Amino acid sequence: MAGNCLESNIKQVNPLLVFACLIFVAVTLYQGSAALANDTLVRIGAGGITFVKSEDIRMLEEVLHISMKQVKVKYRFVNESDKDIHATVAFPLPAPNGKFAEQMKWYIDRFKSSFVVLVNGNPVPAKSQNADAVVWQQSFPARKEIVVEHIYAPIPGGDIDIMPSMTEAGFFSRIRDRVFFYLLVSNSDGCLDSSTRRGIENQATSLGASGSHVYLVTRHIEYILGTGRNWKGPIGKFTLRIEKEAPEDFLSLCFPGKLNKVSSTLLEFVQNDFVPPDKLVVYFYTVRP
Repeated sequence: MAGNCLESNIKQVNPLLVFACLIFVAVTLYQGSAALANDTLVRIGAGGITFVKSEDIRMLEEVLHISMKQVKVKYRFVNESDKDIHATVAFPLPAPNGKFAEQMKWYIDRFKSSFVVLVNGNPVPAKSQNADAVVWQQSFPARKEIVVEHIYAPIPGGDIDIMPSMTEAGFFSRIRDRVFFYLLVSNSDGCLDSSTRRGIENQATSLGASGSHVYLVTRHIEYILGTGRNWKGPIGKFTLRIEKEAPEDFLSLCFPGKLNKVSSTLLEFVQNDFVPPDKLVVYFYTVRP
């Protein structure tokens, strides 16, 4: 029945319906086999415009803003040579594969339809020539700076963990402990630290003690950063901003730097002469009754 739910509703291209369907699947799995976690749609990493290794074009600045609804990136480039450079620039997007390939196709289509490229504030036609990249033609004038921006709806992955309300002494805490053991194992690329884990655990315990079922929704977005190493030298100034949907939500990520709190929902990291790692995976945790 769970499989039919996904197969029948995914074609309606209604994300709220899909999400409700996934919750139904998670509940069904728990009731039928005592499973505590349900794999939903796997994430597909995207990000970072790429170009054949250049010794002439330098990335002066990159500002990357990640939220569940939108990813926005703004670059400043300078062509340090005496000649104009005209090139095909690509935004890599891995093709869907595995058992969720059909479901992911809808997300990829949404991604492509939402993808916008701006050069110096003006829209630029971008198209997908194949399944794994969005491409456009880009000119880099000699000895001049240009600003390139792209905006798109991300392709998240996620899990839904269910902690039933306490029906006997210690039952909820045992279920909770199993859920958090699962978190540590499955979210290894999110570097969930002890402080964040305690915050999630305390919130779940508080809600569970009131007799409610507790849903821990884990969503994750992957962004490919390594393409930033294709340009001349390190990134002159790199800014990473991550925005939560609500102040009470949590996030974790493996990242070579500390994010500072800007507001109740926004965190920021800034560094000069930044050499990016291969990728960034941001985990968003929501605890709800």
